[in-house]
Amino acid sequence: MTMTKNIPAYDFDLFSDEGILNPYEHYAKMRKLGPVVYLPETKCYAITRFEECYIALRNSDKFISGRGVSFNPLMNDTPEMTDSVITSDAEKHKFLRKIESEPLAPKALSLLRERILEAAKGLIDDLAEREGELHDGVRDIACYLPFNIVMELGGLPPVGRAQMLRWAAAAFDLLGPMNARAQAALPVVQELLTYVTKDIDRNTITPGSWADRAFRLADEGVITQERAGKVIADFIAPSLDTTIAATSNLLMLLGQNRDQWELLKKNRSKTANAINESLRLGSPARCFSRFVPEETTLDGVTLPANSRVAIFFASANRDERKFENPDLFDINRSNASEHLAFGTGAHQCMGNNLARLEMTAILTSLLDRIDYFEVGEPVYALSNLLRTLETLPIRLHAKG
Repeated sequence: MTMTKNIPAYDFDLFSDEGILNPYEHYAKMRKLGPVVYLPETKCYAITRFEECYIALRNSDKFISGRGVSFNPLMNDTPEMTDSVITSDAEKHKFLRKIESEPLAPKALSLLRERILEAAKGLIDDLAEREGELHDGVRDIACYLPFNIVMELGGLPPVGRAQMLRWAAAAFDLLGPMNARAQAALPVVQELLTYVTKDIDRNTITPGSWADRAFRLADEGVITQERAGKVIADFIAPSLDTTIAATSNLLMLLGQNRDQWELLKKNRSKTANAINESLRLGSPARCFSRFVPEETTLDGVTLPANSRVAIFFASANRDERKFENPDLFDINRSNASEHLAFGTGAHQCMGNNLARLEMTAILTSLLDRIDYFEVGEPVYALSNLLRTLETLPIRLHAKG
């Protein structure tokens, strides 16, 4: 890939430990340099401003996914690793998205709403009874609904449920450059591929589940038998990590900003906005890549043909051109809902409605039972693509 002379370079490895743990200063510097910068360490162009990210995401015919969304050639050039809804374009993408998104559509989720709310209520009621006890906000709260509802809906046998979070985390690492994290993820992702293509047995899945639906589609000839396993992985794996990351971040921000929690207690109509603001400030997936097959101009900058491009959602969502005081957590922010945490356009996250429902259920239950909560020092996970907490000490103080 040839670097054009009019595009400034930012010579820092954003996928290093430092780039993962403390990224926002680097994003701000990149935004100041211009609408597009070149990353020598990653050998790709980066789009970090809101408007340009939005344009790229809405133009999936110019910024394509069918040549892979990873930052390493191995992942992008291996058919077994790229034959999915997120790595397809045009008619193939429309077809896969249509059949895979049905269980995650608003109508389907409306049937699950009470069940998810009840599960969240049970969890917070239980924790509220243990006044002042130290919990892990990630393990004890954020993971609860994804593991107890989503995995049950998925209908996978126990071995798949036990490994899915590990497999999904490795898949996100392998979407980054081929650094040490990605190399360590290779054998783990191979386990996932073997599982979804060979080891899932229709006799061991739960009848009426998402997995059962995939096999029925194969029986009806809508998809191939081999595709059934991949469909299952497409909508189960991403429903875990990103939702857990988003929920953990919401807890952290409300715990760190007691004034915002008090505002929310007084005005619960701000619940959806609080969730949007937390998604904006801590985008679960910090970036994905796209491929530019033909010379393309973006805000006066010419990207050469056959370019690999990084679209940084996490930077776009803190762009001072779009959001006033972008590093401030403000549940009254008027345009919080305009964030790109779930992407936009043809490849907008299929599971975003489920994630919002789960986050709303947890937050509603907290508002019902908890007076306030304290959080300790968060520990971030070292993930190539995810901005996610590993642990979050939290103490809940129930209402009197």
